[in-house]
Amino acid sequence: MSDNPLNAIYEFAEQTYLRMQANDVLMRCLELKSRDPIHELVEEFVLAGPESITAMRETLAEADQRRAEVQDELHRAFVDLQGQCHDQGLQISGMLDAFSLTYLPAEILRDLMREQGIDQEDTQVVCLRLLQKSRGAITRLVTQLGLLQEIENYLQDWLWGLAYQSCHHKNQENLNIPPNLTH
Repeated sequence: MSDNPLNAIYEFAEQTYLRMQANDVLMRCLELKSRDPIHELVEEFVLAGPESITAMRETLAEADQRRAEVQDELHRAFVDLQGQCHDQGLQISGMLDAFSLTYLPAEILRDLMREQGIDQEDTQVVCLRLLQKSRGAITRLVTQLGLLQEIENYLQDWLWGLAYQSCHHKNQENLNIPPNLTH
């Protein structure tokens, strides 16, 4: 690293740009419910070679941060639902989690309410509406969480590949082996 103070500014600007680009690609993945946009970005990184390791790391860090945000959002949505259900007399904490709620049929929820002494039809309807309303948001967040985890795994795999390629390339240079004689 040189003593030029502008280098730190340039590095920060580059890191910020990489994070913004990664965030844009991740948002497209979430909107499309597909890994295709990240595949295209990683393809560019791989074609650029080991020089793109920093960009790949920034993309992975952004995916990790976005996954943590979605996980927090999912937790908040479920805690809000638990509070609303508690207000109606229905205890779901400890019995259900956000993942199982997305697959639970209405009849099982009615049975759960009856077991807890919620026999009034009005209260059951309110609880079912609360659960149905939350189910869509929770399902979306669970889906996003799974997609982001897949993206992180994909990025980690390719990051390892680029790191290997970088090490392999440096070993070739240190041993003065022409690239076409290594395989």
